[in-house]
Amino acid sequence: IVQGLTEWIPVSSSAHLVIFQEYFNIKASILFDVLVQVASLFALLFIFRQDIKNIIKSFFNKEDKSYRKLGLLIIFATIFTVIIALLFRKQFESFFSNLTVVGIALIITGILLFLTKFAKEKYQEVSFKQASLIGITQGIAIIPGISRSGSTISIAMLLGINREQAARFSFLLFIPAIIGALILQLTSFNSSKESISFLAIGFISSLIVSFLTLKWLLKIIKTRKFHYFSPYCIILGVIILIL
Repeated sequence: IVQGLTEWIPVSSSAHLVIFQEYFNIKASILFDVLVQVASLFALLFIFRQDIKNIIKSFFNKEDKSYRKLGLLIIFATIFTVIIALLFRKQFESFFSNLTVVGIALIITGILLFLTKFAKEKYQEVSFKQASLIGITQGIAIIPGISRSGSTISIAMLLGINREQAARFSFLLFIPAIIGALILQLTSFNSSKESISFLAIGFISSLIVSFLTLKWLLKIIKTRKFHYFSPYCIILGVIILIL
């Protein structure tokens, strides 16, 4: 449920999972972590299924230039995400056991979200330069506390991209990123002691909550209330630093 709620709303799912594991002494296996993230991915794939279908078809249809460009932009931005992830992988991994970093990162996320209140919508499409900056931001968002959706959508909006296009690009960009991350996690998987029923409950809970949360967030973005999540991130960050 925590995964499903926080994966899509801009409050950092990794931060909340770190907090819950730290304060409630929860030690989830790699398999469980992967399954709840796969459930979130399935919810995303279902909601954006038409865009995904159109992007794939565009590479076989020379006339469909808009979706082919969108596909190329996602590939281009993903390259920058991968570069950042590989260059700073060890540093990022060390942050997952550091609640001070989580607290500071949440405050940074809150500030970014607040700034979207003043964003000027100038562009209906993402450029390659903007895509590179969004891809770099997604790489940095591996840090627990930096919300992936919050930071990438915020940066896109601050670059002047229409808020709905910013959200669409951010969520489509997440697909190759999460697939890559899941593959990396599975390379370190040995065995799991959890029962099938336990794993199934985690998967189904994450799937249902992810779907409902993502649908709700897309409505929030349309109503220009994305910055409403800012106080929560800042207050939670300050509380973590105090504790």
